[in-house]
Amino acid sequence: MARPATLDDKINIAAAVLTVAVAAVFWSQRSYTTEYGGTFADPVIIVLGALGLVLLVFGLLRRPVGRGTEVEEGLPVRGLVLAVALLTAWVAALPYLGYLVGGSSSSSSWRCSCARSGRPRAASSSTSSSRSSSSPPST
Repeated sequence: MARPATLDDKINIAAAVLTVAVAAVFWSQRSYTTEYGGTFADPVIIVLGALGLVLLVFGLLRRPVGRGTEVEEGLPVRGLVLAVALLTAWVAALPYLGYLVGGSSSSSSWRCSCARSGRPRAASSSTSSSRSSSSPPST
């Protein structure tokens, strides 16, 4: 008997259905104006749909996907809100600034908002103390 579906399984199934639906919408709206217009787009849509199907199968079989490979952290709400605000401002400014000026200014503001305000912290104090306590080899 299969184990009951966990929240991760349900999230995987929902994400997979959404991914396959997006790939299907993209595929149905293909209308290329040149002979080689879909050279890059078609394989990307196919891979997107295939990976969505793989995720759907894993979700239905209740197999863990990526568990233990990611670092569990809290949701960076400040960064998420900032990203949504910057994208919204960029879209609102496009008709007035155009793609060149609007894209340049939005990418510059994005880089400035993502810049570190201080030095990164050491991974652990035990690692740095073990390095500093060891003496250089004698000759």
